[in-house]
Amino acid sequence: MTDEELDAAILDILMDDGRTSGSELVRRIAAPPSRVRARLAALLSSDEVHVTALLNPALIGRPIVAMLSISSDRPEAVPDLLTGVPAVAWTARCASGTVYAQVNAASPSELLTLLNEDVRALPGVRAVGTNFLLRGISRSVRAGASGRARSFEFVGGRGFGWRLCQLAPLVRGVATAPVGQRLDEGHRSAAEVAQP
Repeated sequence: MTDEELDAAILDILMDDGRTSGSELVRRIAAPPSRVRARLAALLSSDEVHVTALLNPALIGRPIVAMLSISSDRPEAVPDLLTGVPAVAWTARCASGTVYAQVNAASPSELLTLLNEDVRALPGVRAVGTNFLLRGISRSVRAGASGRARSFEFVGGRGFGWRLCQLAPLVRGVATAPVGQRLDEGHRSAAEVAQP
């Protein structure tokens, strides 16, 4: 077995269950134990492989998950500027120049504050689109993935869906409010919207 084949076997197992122990990898892969452990150590010490937990943000008190699409005169700078914002889970800049970011917030008012003070205030930002994520499905990213899909609801609690509908005027404001105008101007307060 080549190093590439051994790496692929290790990664295949880890993508299905990142909690798999080194002993279990050795048991499941037909290669010398010292070689499996050495390749595992090499993979984990590289910048290419990170074993992390995927969790439902509602479990840590941040049930509002939104995907932002950000148009900017300086798109190359936006991902780096957003990495210091705690509510930002990840960012990516596409070839089109659009920057995408996933944000997790504890409340509608926290999301509005994040959009007004942290995102729209960035130099060169022209527009910010916001989409609420209601349900996520995670599957391993390997080619021909046979790993089981994991599904989870982002927004916790029954009856929350109607509150997202109530947020629609605020979301439209995100896309249409001129830069420099706070998003909640002319709308009901976020606290009023969030009330059942």
